[in-house]
Amino acid sequence: MDELRGAAVEPYLSDTSGLSGAHCDRLLRPGSAAEVSEALRAAAAAGAPVTVSGAHTATTGAALPFGGWLLSTERLRRLGPVAAAGEG
Repeated sequence: MDELRGAAVEPYLSDTSGLSGAHCDRLLRPGSAAEVSEALRAAAAAGAPVTVSGAHTATTGAALPFGGWLLSTERLRRLGPVAAAGEG
């Protein structure tokens, strides 16, 4: 799993909404479903809120983090099996 730091995080802290002040404690870029699970378990254990970010095309600021961890889906290339709620 990639973790970006410093200036490499800056492009993830803005979108076309014009909102300012976005920031995160960690920026994680998982490359598999297993890494997504690992990241979410680690965030839960740390008590950190998680903001999920996709292609940075949002116009409302919904994918901007204001604290906590940012999980970028940009390295995810395949949709795996989907289980119904409560099945896994």
